Amino acid sequence: MNYFELLKRAARIFWHTKALWLLGILAGLFGQNEYGFSVNYSERIPASGSAQPDAPFADFLANPWVASFVANPVPYLVAIGAVALIVWMITTLIGWLMQGAMIDLAARVDLGDAPSLRASLGRSRKHIGPLFLMRLVLAIPTMIVIVLAALLVVPLFLAVFRTGTPDPSALFPRLFGTLACLIPLFLLNGLAGIVLTMLNVLAARACVLEDLTMRASLRRGWFLLRRNLGYTVLNWFVFLIIGAIFSFAAALPALLLLISAGQAFLHNEWTTWAMAAAIGLGVYFVVMSIGVGGILTSFNSTVWTVLFQAFQRKEGGANAVG
Repeated sequence: MNYFELLKRAARIFWHTKALWLLGILAGLFGQNEYGFSVNYSERIPASGSAQPDAPFADFLANPWVASFVANPVPYLVAIGAVALIVWMITTLIGWLMQGAMIDLAARVDLGDAPSLRASLGRSRKHIGPLFLMRLVLAIPTMIVIVLAALLVVPLFLAVFRTGTPDPSALFPRLFGTLACLIPLFLLNGLAGIVLTMLNVLAARACVLEDLTMRASLRRGWFLLRRNLGYTVLNWFVFLIIGAIFSFAAALPALLLLISAGQAFLHNEWTTWAMAAAIGLGVYFVVMSIGVGGILTSFNSTVWTVLFQAFQRKEGGANAVG
């Protein structure tokens, strides 16, 4: 199996099947974007003298919402967690509907069939339940890490805000202990996330292209991952490099716009150019993150699908498309 020949074939399918681009943009709009970038701008500003030196959080705590949260954070945390979970479920459901359609569409074109956006969406809708449940199951480790991080960080911040004058001798050891727990936790979750991501990619294609249940898809994905670990890691690494190049190239124009808009915001000096830069920055983020990033996401999906079908042919197993 020649990986670079597969890559070129996938690139041809991607380039000539514009319906994949549309599905990629829609997938990116609902949280399935695999390409992103970020920029930040900071500037030293003299501190306001309104706050007393012995009460550094006095102005902050004067806000009634903040004071209410500090007094009883549990209802707020539960509400935030519930809203975040509902939003995640909705975006994941719609995002994976688009992902499933991309998988089916790319697979059919790879086999020489005529592409049909409507047929691919219908096939994806048929498998949306297993696809969503699979993503939910594989996201459980990250959810546990987030909950553990909240249990460690929130009490620390509450202790700081509830103290008029934080004592560094008591604060720093607690802060160090929290970081000592969080850093290994996030590192382990990051390493596990790489493996689970590759498993999710292969299992989703097994689900759509082999008509498997969630459990059978995960078993099939794990089997193919173990049997083709080298090619799978190579493909993940190639996309890692492409993503890094995209992030760097996309961030440079955004940074130029952000400097003008950031200075105007911090100094409250909104000139015509600053307003244009702020609006342009928002438009640029939408176009690059959702538009270009979504299209590149469809390229990733196409390559993974072509690679998956090569794994199938190598195994001499099930038909690529039922």
